[in-house]
Amino acid sequence: MAAAEHDVIDDDESFYDPANSPKTFRSDDEWDDWAEIEKHDSFNCPLTLSRMTDPVSTVDGHTYERTAIEEWLADHDTSPMTGMDLESKTLIPNNALRQAIEEYLSNEARSAMAKHLEYKAQSEKKLAAGTQIDKRVNLLIVGPAGVGKSSLLTIMRGGEFSEKTEATFGVDFSQHHYTTGKDQCRATIYDTSGQPHLKDTVRTQYRGTDCVMFVFDVTRKQTLQDLALYIDAAKTEMAGRPHELILVGNKIDIFESREVGAAEASEFVATHGLHDYREVSAKSGANVNLTFRNALTHTAFRAKKSPGMPRRRTKKGPPCCN
Repeated sequence: MAAAEHDVIDDDESFYDPANSPKTFRSDDEWDDWAEIEKHDSFNCPLTLSRMTDPVSTVDGHTYERTAIEEWLADHDTSPMTGMDLESKTLIPNNALRQAIEEYLSNEARSAMAKHLEYKAQSEKKLAAGTQIDKRVNLLIVGPAGVGKSSLLTIMRGGEFSEKTEATFGVDFSQHHYTTGKDQCRATIYDTSGQPHLKDTVRTQYRGTDCVMFVFDVTRKQTLQDLALYIDAAKTEMAGRPHELILVGNKIDIFESREVGAAEASEFVATHGLHDYREVSAKSGANVNLTFRNALTHTAFRAKKSPGMPRRRTKKGPPCCN
C-alpha cells in the first residue's frame, strides 16, 4: 500500500491522554522543571525523535508524525512501537495533541525550553575537526546477563540486531555525539557485563556516571527482581550528585511470553525511587532510539558546562569588534 493511500478518519477525538503519559518520580523541588520536560518529551515522534507538527494515531493508540508513520506503513504491517500486527492502517488525526503542542509553544518560557531540548544525533566522522564540546555526560547500561544490553546499544548506534550476541566481559564503551539546543554534547555510553562475578567491576563505574539504565527482560520476571541490588549499589556510589535512573524493559516483541506487565514495572519504579520507565525491543527497534534520546537530553539538561570549553564562534574574525 502506498503511503498516500492510508485511510484517515477526520475526527476530533484522539488517543491523547496526558494522564496516561509516562510517569516520573522526583522530589518536590525537582518536579516543576521536570514536569515541563516530560510534557515536552510527549510531543516527540518515536520515529523522527523530533517534535510533531502533524500528529496522527494508529489503531493501537500510538501517535506519530504523519509523514513518518505513512512511510513506515508503506513497508510494514506492524506497529513500530510494539512490533505487533496492526488490525488496519487507518490513521486518526490527533487534534488534541496538536492543540496541546501549539498551546505549549505559545508560552515564551516553554518555547525557549523546547529549543533547549531539541536533539540531533551526529556522526563522529562528520564532526568538524577541533569541534569544542560544551557538555560531557556518562551513561551506564546495567542489568543481569542475557537481557539484551549490548543489543540495545547496537541498535542505538545504527547497527543490526543479531540473535547471536557475544557476552560482554567487564565493561565496553562507545561515544555518541549529539546536540541539545545550542550545546555540543559527547556521551560516553558504557555497556557492562551481567555476570555475577563481575559485579564489583561494574560497581566502580557508577561513581562518575550521570545516567543509569537498568535493563531487564519482560519475559523473565526474575531479571526485574535482580535489579534491586544494582539499584542499591548505584544509589550508594552516586550519592550527592545529580543523576538519572531509568528502568528499561526489553524484549516486548515476545508478547506471548511476557511475565512482567507495564503496571508492575511502574510500581517497581515507584518503590525504588527511579525516574522513568520505558519499554523497548532491541529486535524490532521499538522505542530504542527514543529511550536513548530522552535519557541523553535529560542528562545534558542537568550537566554543567565542561571546564575550559568556551562557546564556539559561528563567524570567522576577531572575537570583538570594538
